[in-house]
Amino acid sequence: MAQGSQFGRTDRIMLVTLGVLLSALAYLGILWTTPDFAVVLPFGRDFLNFWMGGRMALQGRADVLVDLARYDQTARELFHFGDDLFVFSYPPPILPFLVPFGALPYAPALVLWTGLNLGALWATARLVSSDSRIALAACLSPAAAIMVVAGQFGGLLAFGSTYALKFAAERPARAGLCLALIAVKPQFAVALALVLLIAGRWKAILWSLPAGIGLLALSVGLYGVDLWRGYVATILPYQTSLLTNFVFQNLSTALSPYMGLRRIGLGYGVSMALQYALSAVVLWQAARRLRRGRVEAVDLLPVLLALIVAQPYSNYYDPAIAAPVMAAVFLARHRPGEAPPLAPIPALLLWLAPPLALLTKLKSIPVAIAVQTCLTLYLLFRRDGAGDGPRE
Repeated sequence: MAQGSQFGRTDRIMLVTLGVLLSALAYLGILWTTPDFAVVLPFGRDFLNFWMGGRMALQGRADVLVDLARYDQTARELFHFGDDLFVFSYPPPILPFLVPFGALPYAPALVLWTGLNLGALWATARLVSSDSRIALAACLSPAAAIMVVAGQFGGLLAFGSTYALKFAAERPARAGLCLALIAVKPQFAVALALVLLIAGRWKAILWSLPAGIGLLALSVGLYGVDLWRGYVATILPYQTSLLTNFVFQNLSTALSPYMGLRRIGLGYGVSMALQYALSAVVLWQAARRLRRGRVEAVDLLPVLLALIVAQPYSNYYDPAIAAPVMAAVFLARHRPGEAPPLAPIPALLLWLAPPLALLTKLKSIPVAIAVQTCLTLYLLFRRDGAGDGPRE
């Protein structure tokens, strides 16, 4: 790739091409090292949880979702997989959205789920760029590939969070609805709400309350209070135990700074204290950048990355949330004399962070975590040049 700060046409081609090749290599590595990775189809492994959530809710067996032993037994009766312990880790309001998928056979449901999330990545890219090539690049990005392989819903989170940040001031009702829907991933929604609040976008937060309360009431009306009790009493403590009882084999693809600190040998208390200190810094700075009133792709990228870095537990599929905006920043043309926020080599490293998390599973050297954290901090604190920003 070219030296210096300017992106040329060759740089853009190399960025996309290397991303596709490394993603394919990472995927082959998964299949090689995890022979039982496939569940029905050779991709979308985590979708098992989403399909099970919809199916159990549809059958009136939602209580299974908050019973670790029964859930694992039920999943094994329906699917063949290895020694993994699948856990339905999402709060009850997500269930009404999963029921349509649970009503379908598994394979068609997974194809529909994957198409929906890729479509959401495309739509997110169009929020910040009118160039359809940018949207295509977002769907071909390493983050999108990892999202598909994992079977996660980063595309929907990308659209909701990008819309909420970009339009919180001028369309607070719609932005608030997006924030309420994102609350199915509670820790991410809390971080986003904090950024909006500090940035003075409180109207969007107010608009999110009726929708959030409505979803809460709907979940109680459909599935009862006991499901919430089980979620609080069983699922949340189990999720917390994953952080406190650090087992590298189970967390080797995690991308949070906390996980990186645990990998290099620091204890729980010190690592979590440093994570929360970093979270406070990046969320505060993200809010400061948002307060400037600029909501172009180059301004949204560090904010979205900050929301990911601020999580004590984030994984290799979470950068899909920032992939469409990242594609717009790195791949759009710049006016003569304007510099993109990252030079080609650092941009490539950030672009490749998701598959790097798979291909560099080194306990003592968390390469992908260091890349994502350091470049996020740089983007948050860099001084913008006059007229910085991609031209569509």
